Amino acid sequence: MNKIPEVNSIWIAAEHWAPGEWKIDNDNTDVIVTLNDKTRWAASFFTYANISTLVEKNQQTGECLSGKYFWASDMILVDEVSRARIEETIQHLLLIGEFAQIFRPADDHLYRKQNQQRELQTLLDVAAAASSSLDLNEMLTTTLDRLVDLVDASRAGVMIVNQSELEPLMLRPERPISPEDMAELLQASQAVVDSGRPLIVNPDKDRGYLEPGAFIPLRLRDRVLGLLGIIGPEGTRFDPDQVALFQSIADQLAVAVENARLYEQAEEAAAAAERNRLASELHDAVTQTLFSASLIADVLPRIWEKDAAQGQKKLAELRELTQGALAEMRTLLLELRPAALTESNLGNLMQQLIQGLSGRSRLPISLTIEGERPLPPETQIALYRIVQEALHNVIKHAAASQVMVKLTFSPQAVDLAVRDDGRGFETISPHSLGIGIMQERAEKIGANITISSQIGDGTTVTVHCPLPNNMKNNG
Repeated sequence: MNKIPEVNSIWIAAEHWAPGEWKIDNDNTDVIVTLNDKTRWAASFFTYANISTLVEKNQQTGECLSGKYFWASDMILVDEVSRARIEETIQHLLLIGEFAQIFRPADDHLYRKQNQQRELQTLLDVAAAASSSLDLNEMLTTTLDRLVDLVDASRAGVMIVNQSELEPLMLRPERPISPEDMAELLQASQAVVDSGRPLIVNPDKDRGYLEPGAFIPLRLRDRVLGLLGIIGPEGTRFDPDQVALFQSIADQLAVAVENARLYEQAEEAAAAAERNRLASELHDAVTQTLFSASLIADVLPRIWEKDAAQGQKKLAELRELTQGALAEMRTLLLELRPAALTESNLGNLMQQLIQGLSGRSRLPISLTIEGERPLPPETQIALYRIVQEALHNVIKHAAASQVMVKLTFSPQAVDLAVRDDGRGFETISPHSLGIGIMQERAEKIGANITISSQIGDGTTVTVHCPLPNNMKNNG
C-alpha cells in the first residue's frame, strides 16, 4: 500500500490580500501545497457562487464569448474558499489518490514571486509592529511568529546586550533548552555580536547539526544591540534571499529595541523628576510647616506662664500648623498615587488641598460646594489641578488676605471660581503665573476658563465645564 504524502505547508494567495477583500463564500484564490518531499503543487480554488459571478462579469465585458464558456487550469470547485475547506479538500484528494491528477507541479517562477510577496508582507508587518508599539515583548512575539511561519522555522529567538552581557530575551515557540545547548548557543551568538557579522550554519550530521541556523546581529549605526537567531527545518539550507530578509528584519528589530530602551529611560527620567519635585515640595511645605510648629511648641510653655490667653492663641496656631502639615502630607501621598485623585469625590480632595495650603501659608481659604455629584475622571483631575495651580499662584504672588473657592454643580455643567483679594495685575500673559497650564487643562476637558484681575482688587479664575450627556442623565 502506497504511503499517503504528508503536507508540509499550504500557501493561500487570498490570505495576503488587503483586509476585507477575501470573501470566502464568493471568491477564488491560488493555492500552493508543499509536501514533505519538498515538491510543490498548485491549483485554483473557486466557489460555486463565484463561477456565476464571473459568468455575469464576462457577459458584461464580452470575454469568453460573452459568458458562453468559462475555463481555469487546475480548477477545484468548493462551497467556500476558507482555509479550513481548502485544507480539508487537499487531505481528501491525497487520501483517495487524486491529488496529482488535479494539482499541477508549481511553476518555480510563480512560487518565487509568491514567496517574495510573503517576504514583503512580513517586512511590512514587522515595520508596522515596530512603529505601533513600544511594548518590546509584544513586538518581538509578532515578528518571531511571522518569521517562524514564513520559513517553516522550528524556532526563532532574540538576545540583547545588557551591560556588556548577552541575555536571551525571547524564543518562539517557547521550549526548554538544555544547559549544554544554551552554552554553545551563547558562545556562537557572542562571536556574532563581537564581529558584527552574520553567521550561517548549514546542517552537518558529523557535528550533530541537523537543522540550518542563521544568527544575525541587531545593528544600529556603529553599535550591536543584540542578535536574531533562526533555526530552519531539518534537512534544508537558507538561501541568500532568505538571509537578506533576515538582515532586513534584524534592522527593524534593532530600531524597536532601541526605541524600547529610550522609552524606558524616558520613563525612569520622568519618575526621577517626579520624585525630585515631590521631595522639593516635601521640603518646602511639610518640613517648613513642622519646623514652625516645633518652634511654637518650644516656646509655648514660657508664653503660657506669662500670658495664658496668648498661650491659647499660640496653641490654636500650633494645632492649625500640625493639621496643615498632615493635610499637606496626604496631598503629597495623592501625588504618589495619582489613581487616588479619582477614588474620592472632588469636594473632599479640594478640602484636603485647601487645608494643607492654608495651614502652611497661614492664609484663610474658604470652600463652598453646591450640589456635588460624580464627575468623569479626567474632568475631576483637571479641575483639581486648576484649583491647585490657582491657589499656588495666590500664595506666591497675590499678597492676599483671604481666598474664596466655590464649586457649583448643575445638571448641565460644573462651575469653579477661585477669588482672592490680593494686589491683582493689569496684563494677563498666558506664559506667566501658570496661566498657560490652567488653560491647557481646561481645553482638554472642553471647559472655558476666564481670568479677570484689577490692580488692588484681586484676581478671579472661573471655569465653566459642560458635562457629557450621560452625566446629565445620571444627575
